[in-house]
Amino acid sequence: MFGGAGFASALIAARLVDEFQLFINPAVLGAGRRIFDQGGFGRLRLLGSKSYACGMVVSRYAPAG
Repeated sequence: MFGGAGFASALIAARLVDEFQLFINPAVLGAGRRIFDQGGFGRLRLLGSKSYACGMVVSRYAPAG
């Protein structure tokens, strides 16, 4: 899924997301919108992670429960 925080929050709230893939790059960012505050679940279950030589990590999560 590619899109803004509002779009992502709407999909999460409607329980239409069954897996999240978070691409974590070593960077410094300012304050952004949180997408996991909405959607009715407070925890994610880690499915797996993979690191790359460039410093990026891809972590896969599924909603808990």
